[in-house]
Amino acid sequence: MSLVLQAKGISAGHKSTDLAMSATYAQKQPRRGRGTVGPPEFKCTMSLRGSVEDASPELIPDHPPPWLQQVPPGSKLLWTRVFLDGGSEVRESEYGVYHSPQEFLHEALKVTHPFDSAVAIHGPNLRAIAYVLEHGVNKGVEQKRRAVLEHYKALERSLHDEEQRLKQGMDPTVRQVMGSKKLLLFRQMLIDAGVPDENLFNDMVNGFRLTGTLEPSGLFPPKFKPAVISVAELKRSAAWSKHLIEGACRKASRDPDVARAVWKESLEQVGKGWLSGPFTWDQMDEKYGGAWVASKRFGVTQGDKVRAVDDLSQFQVNASVTETEKIQLEGLDDIVVYFESFALPFGASSAVTGCNRAARALRIIMSRLLYLVNTSFFDDYCQMELEGLTDSADYAALELLRLLGWE
Repeated sequence: MSLVLQAKGISAGHKSTDLAMSATYAQKQPRRGRGTVGPPEFKCTMSLRGSVEDASPELIPDHPPPWLQQVPPGSKLLWTRVFLDGGSEVRESEYGVYHSPQEFLHEALKVTHPFDSAVAIHGPNLRAIAYVLEHGVNKGVEQKRRAVLEHYKALERSLHDEEQRLKQGMDPTVRQVMGSKKLLLFRQMLIDAGVPDENLFNDMVNGFRLTGTLEPSGLFPPKFKPAVISVAELKRSAAWSKHLIEGACRKASRDPDVARAVWKESLEQVGKGWLSGPFTWDQMDEKYGGAWVASKRFGVTQGDKVRAVDDLSQFQVNASVTETEKIQLEGLDDIVVYFESFALPFGASSAVTGCNRAARALRIIMSRLLYLVNTSFFDDYCQMELEGLTDSADYAALELLRLLGWE
């Protein structure tokens, strides 16, 4: 399969992450080979299937068994597994095919030493830098940014009625959370900026998953982390897990000041439509027929602020998530009330992915459409701008967020 893909110009190898490349260009060695510094170890990989009795040697000998004769001698076994196919056990093995010395030398001569390379910059930011440098610190860049914003302001007005119809068709809880956000305008910006995340708009309209498989967005390096339990198993665990929540909350609420801050923030989120409640145990049982999984909320002190965190790991909500990408927190005698979360809870595995998908999409939109050089760390954005364009950059970024209804 790898040979077929390579023949069509599709690379089957692993790519370095932006973080690893940046570390390499800064003359720091990234961990565990995350940065590619030369030709890949293998020219290609080959996957083969045979009977379960067929042996898979660590290295292909000069005279391999019949089922491995397609693989060049000296190739290295990468992995092997046995599985059922049509009721019969089948062995599948993958081998890495090494370059010949001449092939490796030919590829190595093409490589630029990473310490001699330009700094790794995210593509949209590199394009924004080039545009600003090409047009200089003059009215040209500022006028371009204003023209782009005026274009989307006009588009927002033309989409107003359609946006209202979209919001009316959304689940009421999702509509409350999305509130002021101009989703159709955001979708058009995603398309215009070439953001590869095809599911982001639908997730914002329908709500992000907390359990099950999270589809890859194309915005982050792939990393498969399968769920430990199924969603069905999570539901079955509700029969016992909800009875343990009291003890968990009691331990998390030993500092009365932190507990009061968490309570205050929870009530504020009810006012925003991010939570519903407070509910009693009986009300939750009646609403969900007894099948509900509780997660404790606790406070983390950060400077002079207390941040509320929802622990979705303790009772296995996070364990039911299959992740496909790596994204480069005075005690009570009993629980008085419960809250139901509509917004992504800070503490859910899927919340990290969902939050960063939206943040990365906004970063690309700002770079590609408004030529703003920026980075994002969760929901914090840092901008870099030439001195003569700082007012323009500040205005453009804030106006874009206002236009999209992003609070």
